[in-house]
Amino acid sequence: MDKVFLLNFKTSFNSGLVKFREYTYFNKIMTIFWLFGPFLFLIERTPADIWMSSISLIFLLRCFILNDWSSFRQAWIIFALGLWITSVFASLLSPMYHLSLSQSIPWIRFPIYVLAAQCWLGKDRDVRVMFFGFLIISFLILCTILLSEILIEPKVRLTWPYGDPIPGSFLAKSCLSIFCVFSILIFTKDTKKFLISITILFLGVLFLKLTNERSNLILVICGIILSLVIVNFSAKRFFIISSFVLFLLAISINFFPNLYERCHSFKSNNETRVFGDKQDLINKLFNCSEGSVSFLNQIPLFNFNTSYWGTWRSGLQQGLEKPFLGVGPGGTRHTCGYLGEHWLPGKNYCGNHPHNFYIQLFSETGIFGLILGIFMSFSLIWKTFINRYSIKNCPLCFSSFIIPLGVLFPLQHFGSFFGQWGNLFIWFALGFAMSCSSSNLIVKSSSMNTNSSKKYLIFVTFFLIFFTSIIYSSDIKRWYNYKVYADNCRFEYISFLKNNSMKENFEYNINKFCECKINELKKINANISYRISLINNATSISKATKSFIKEEENINTMCLIGLK
Repeated sequence: MDKVFLLNFKTSFNSGLVKFREYTYFNKIMTIFWLFGPFLFLIERTPADIWMSSISLIFLLRCFILNDWSSFRQAWIIFALGLWITSVFASLLSPMYHLSLSQSIPWIRFPIYVLAAQCWLGKDRDVRVMFFGFLIISFLILCTILLSEILIEPKVRLTWPYGDPIPGSFLAKSCLSIFCVFSILIFTKDTKKFLISITILFLGVLFLKLTNERSNLILVICGIILSLVIVNFSAKRFFIISSFVLFLLAISINFFPNLYERCHSFKSNNETRVFGDKQDLINKLFNCSEGSVSFLNQIPLFNFNTSYWGTWRSGLQQGLEKPFLGVGPGGTRHTCGYLGEHWLPGKNYCGNHPHNFYIQLFSETGIFGLILGIFMSFSLIWKTFINRYSIKNCPLCFSSFIIPLGVLFPLQHFGSFFGQWGNLFIWFALGFAMSCSSSNLIVKSSSMNTNSSKKYLIFVTFFLIFFTSIIYSSDIKRWYNYKVYADNCRFEYISFLKNNSMKENFEYNINKFCECKINELKKINANISYRISLINNATSISKATKSFIKEEENINTMCLIGLK
């Protein structure tokens, strides 16, 4: 029975090294490049995005050179390509088409990365196990970093090394396969493997809690439960495990209600995100009753007054007003303030996006994009599900369907579908899940007979469009953010100017004042999106550090003197 849970890293590494010798030089380099990907996610989004984008483009080039497009015949990638084309077309019709195109065009790199992992880099079982081993190492490195953060400077929400609560997304989404596999390995008769599995699961769940990423914590817990259930599934096992989990949940809610509350991450008049010195370490980590928000009260389907529902509602309303192709990728933030009234309960909350993949697809790409997105998600889940027993005695394979099921589950609080950080984690996980289902993939040589010069011309064209959009996307967003800041500046500083005796020629003065502020912010290369979030109360004003407040005061004084 224990053979079912066999996951021998030593054997796989040795076998993988033997296979490396038979690889071409190019495939050796690319495989090693892919294997070290998990460590890049511990640095920052840019290295991770370059890594994923490079693999996508090189895979496309490989397809051109080999004239092999058979991997593109799968249902999920066909739907993904259809969604991409729809999003680009919606961008062209968007009032902010520059911004929309900068988001829609580069998005295709995510599905193509998954295809590359599935059909090329992660197709060999031993290489997949090696990748999984590297993922475990990066997981443990992040846990060590977060532990040092606790010991050095305990915070309400752990953020290091990213500066925001991204560790929760990495642990939950990118490392979901770790939780699933080690949940299965709990049943092993090997004491060593059992202890390792328990330790890994405990560390992951603990640090997920300490990031205060509640949706990610729920995702991991559901993944663990499902992994436990699918091992020799029976109604009895399902009943026992479910009853035990519900019992623990009831006990924890009764005795530890603060565990299910979202704490304010910041305290006013503090530069750091820490509690008062008088509290002990345990209270710093688990007791956050002041200013906390109940988890149950934040569930959109149960409470129509939450900000989560407000963003969902605004997205649905934008989709209802432009049902065919939506407002264009990234257009939600621009058109949210001009919404009409529909039958939906509650009130709107205008954010950067609706915080739900499927609602965002409806609002920004219309019903066509939504249908394609649903079919793409279902195809990804189905592909991994039907191939879960493709390799005998492989926990990576028969738990792989949990990954797309979890990260693409509709009733979740998502980041932006066309964004970067959140997508990197999700598609990184999907790539590994799909690679585990690749053994039954039938690869046939393509019958296409395209002229070589035409092939390279097409590739170069695509390459230039792709990278140009990536290079200039930040500049476009920056231009757009300055435009938004200029619009908001008028409302933000009306009272400030009136209090400084600027009532005469007010329109002229406020325009010059805002123009002056923007010029000064450009000189210091300020984080304009951060300032917009503060102006719009999207982030608590207490997030502003003393240095930021001092900087604002100096700029305001300088521009005010200029007016006088």
